[in-house]
Amino acid sequence: MAMGAIPSTVAVVTADLIGSRRYPREQRQDLDRVLKESFDAAEHLYPQAVLTPLGFKIVQGDEFQMVLKKPADAYPFLFFMRVFLANTNLNPRPNFRASIGIGEIAIIEGTTPYAMDGVAFHASRDGLDRLGQDKAGRSRLTALVTGDGKKDVWFDIVLMYQDLLEKKWSLAQREAIFWRMQLQTYEAIGKKIDIAQQNVQKRLQAAHWEEFSRGMEFIKEAIFTL
Repeated sequence: MAMGAIPSTVAVVTADLIGSRRYPREQRQDLDRVLKESFDAAEHLYPQAVLTPLGFKIVQGDEFQMVLKKPADAYPFLFFMRVFLANTNLNPRPNFRASIGIGEIAIIEGTTPYAMDGVAFHASRDGLDRLGQDKAGRSRLTALVTGDGKKDVWFDIVLMYQDLLEKKWSLAQREAIFWRMQLQTYEAIGKKIDIAQQNVQKRLQAAHWEEFSRGMEFIKEAIFTL
């Protein structure tokens, strides 16, 4: 990709799988496969979000990174990857912590995230390090770092409640949410997962999906103002 095609501000997502050592070596290939499938599914749901075709890379066994050219899509993008993984057949279901760093790319030396550098990469890494070091952070799933201290505090508060809701969902609720993000009606979701549309609505209400969606939309709109 030519330098002229690089937007001035991007989102870098750095993530690590939670409890990856629980998977035996023979399952590792399946784990890597479903992780890549979750990225491909999110890219299909959010077209034009990814900076380069090779903008996703798994490294060091349990860590991966991606670069998105639409920062406002970063949180919904990674969230959809998480609900995708929750609907796979792997046992235990994979999940990951993730940090979104928003800023510039200073150096482009290749097409993969680990061949790049810049403010967004350092911000993303700083956020993930905080999730791993802070005692409270160990129960958190998501960080967002923009470099604007006041705004980052607000993002962190909203994401704290988003994470609390997400961690309480049952597998049935995650299944309903997974399809709600792709299908327009309860009826269509019910047909897809073979339950009554009233039960779809009950699952989403129990998960507080409307409230979670409002939080996700708030983050998207706030990123637009950066």
